[in-house]
Amino acid sequence: MNADQKFGIGLIIFCIIMWFYCIPYYIVGDAPKFFPRLTIFFILIPGILLIITRREPPKGDRLRFRDRKDLHKAFMTAAFFLVYIALIDVLGYFTTSFLVIMGFLYFFGQRSLKGMFLVPAGILFIIYFVIERMLSFPLPKGFIY
Repeated sequence: MNADQKFGIGLIIFCIIMWFYCIPYYIVGDAPKFFPRLTIFFILIPGILLIITRREPPKGDRLRFRDRKDLHKAFMTAAFFLVYIALIDVLGYFTTSFLVIMGFLYFFGQRSLKGMFLVPAGILFIIYFVIERMLSFPLPKGFIY
């Protein structure tokens, strides 16, 4: 049994626990149970496929960093997220998200100023329209916005 099959068994056990224990005991009514059960069903499908399909693990060392630069990028990405979480309440969701997305784009090689401004603006416009306007869910506001 390879690692994929073990992970598939873990997913199936998770789905069984959620289906028969968590959803019936923590969600009251039949209508509210529909979406969680649908989600569990769609998690169950890859679990079954992981068990059925047999793939040989790749030869050699797995998940090795090519050099110290890869390790540096992983730590910097984690640091970006920590700064992002710390600044959301101070600056607000949109300002912080705009700055962090620009930082990620620059850090991962985007040097075009047009792209560095348009990509975060487009992403945040869609988030604003869907979450704040259509769903009427307020995002954190700061002293800037």
